[in-house]
Amino acid sequence: MSKQTHWLLSATAWYCVKFAGALSAAGLAASAIYAKGDGISSWIPGLGMTTIIAVAEFSGKRIDEKEKAIRVATDRKAAEAIAKAEARSDQIARQIVTGIIKQLRIRFFEFGDAPIHKTEDRITLFVCRERVDNGVVKKRLEIFARAGAYADSTCSWDVSDNESDECRGIAGKIWLKGTQIFQEAACEYPKDDDLGKKLQYAESLGISVAEAERLRLKSISFTGFQCMTGGDCWGVILVDSKRKNQILQPETPESPKTKQEKTRFREQEKLLKQYADILCLACEGIEL
Repeated sequence: MSKQTHWLLSATAWYCVKFAGALSAAGLAASAIYAKGDGISSWIPGLGMTTIIAVAEFSGKRIDEKEKAIRVATDRKAAEAIAKAEARSDQIARQIVTGIIKQLRIRFFEFGDAPIHKTEDRITLFVCRERVDNGVVKKRLEIFARAGAYADSTCSWDVSDNESDECRGIAGKIWLKGTQIFQEAACEYPKDDDLGKKLQYAESLGISVAEAERLRLKSISFTGFQCMTGGDCWGVILVDSKRKNQILQPETPESPKTKQEKTRFREQEKLLKQYADILCLACEGIEL
């Protein structure tokens, strides 16, 4: 057998093992053993060594692939377990925070003009989250927990570190100023299509008419605080009511208060600050 033939058969065996499997190489070797012609015996040892090396590499490759598949499956299971744990942790955090603001809602509106109303008096905790919009990082206040009407709402408000006009609504104003805000709408939201009243209502709350129309509860009285964690603004605690004097406003020369109203106002303010501190502590470890 010529050297060229010897090399060709050896290379063929190598190819069969690496790319077609060990059985193909074994079949080639068997065929060569029974082939007729001088010099075949001188080729068989070379084929044997070639086949052994290639089979070893083929087996090693299969083992590596199997180990890699096991690692991938293990990593996937670990990632799924971590995701489930994080989701469960977030769910528990929401339940705890919701329980706190439900209790605050009951106690806060005890000092209002009328007993608490199931659908017209509420408290919401907004969380500030970042998103990328056309390559620009933007912030938005999203509902984390709510006690009162429309707890399932997806309403959110844009906020900005640089532009006050981009801080929308009362929640955005609280987030921007960093202090307690008291606000009353200039009028009740009209039940008809009175565009002038709609505009008056919307502008007094720092929103557009379109934003006002999307509100499912057209509240007229508001107050709230920033929720601070680690020195940063985590979100906003917003109290709102569709009824006037449920959230008492500070006394002004234009709006004097009776002694009883002053006492109720101080109690509401004190209570809100106490629960704001509790909520800040509760939100400290919540991952955004």
